[in-house]
Formats: sequence, C-alpha cells, structure tokens
Amino acid sequence: MTDQLSLVMHPTNPNIMWAVGSSVVKKTEDAGNTWTDISGSIPRSVGIGSIAYQEGTQDGIYVGGRLGSLYYRDNTMSDWVLHNTNLPNVWIRELEVLPELNKVRVATWGRGIWESPTYTNSTNFCSEPLPPTIKTELCGNTNLAIEQNTPQGYRLEWYKDGQVMAGQNSA
Repeated sequence: MTDQLSLVMHPTNPNIMWAVGSSVVKKTEDAGNTWTDISGSIPRSVGIGSIAYQEGTQDGIYVGGRLGSLYYRDNTMSDWVLHNTNLPNVWIRELEVLPELNKVRVATWGRGIWESPTYTNSTNFCSEPLPPTIKTELCGNTNLAIEQNTPQGYRLEWYKDGQVMAGQNSA
C-alpha cells in the first residue's frame, strides 16, 4: 500500500498489519505483499486518516476521520460500527487506545484531546504472566522462602554468589 497515512501492526504476528490512506482501510496478512480493502460501509467522505489497535479484543481496530467519525471493527464483526461517544464533530487526527482503562483517546484538529469508552472492554490484554509470589517465613533460626503461584512453564532458581543454591525447588 503506497498511500498510507497511518499503519498499525498486530502485537504478536508481524505478518498482520492494518493501514489507512486515501479514505480506505486495508489489511495484510502476508507482511505487506498483498493488501485487502476492508473499508466496508465507512463513507469515503469521512477521510479516514488514523488507526489504532485495541489489545485484549478479537483484533479490535479503531479508525478516525472527519466530523468526529470514530469507527470500530473486530474479527467477530462483518462491518464497521460508528463509535463517536463523547467526541466533538471535528477531524480526528490521532488515536490511542488504553486497554487497561478501556478508553480511546483522540487528538482532534483544533479542539484538543478527547476521551471515549472503548466499544468493547479489553480482557487479558497483558501478554506477560504475573510474577510468582514469594513468601518468607522464619522457622527456628532459618529464613524460608516459599514460592507460590509460579506461572505454568516458568521455573524459579535461587542463586547465591552466582551459584545455584542446594535444595532449590522449582515449579
């Protein structure tokens, strides 16, 4: 796509990207070798020029354009939905999705920055597992470190002076 104004990549698959330009929305699943127009029912007069990805959804995408037009679409939907809650009737120049807050922030042409709730809430948007819980207890004269809630597939190792400590236990 040679006329893109804005581009967003899938957070875990570098072959998938979405781009906007010339009032159309396009998607590639082969690292940009081919692009498919997914503009659907978005009117070309909207002048789509910004795009953002919402983590924690089924590949949720927001695109913004003139007249406060903010559209949303994900893999469960066949077409775009107008989602301009709390937004002024001016050109959206930049988008940012805050999945941890379930908010979309837009920078407008001449009216400042505005905020809207996301169309759908993000769930499990953090790809990193939570760290294990390590509890310490005093047992006689010995200080015990007890690991709890170690994520599956991870292993804890205890080191002292660069050496694995004897008696280590791992999950």
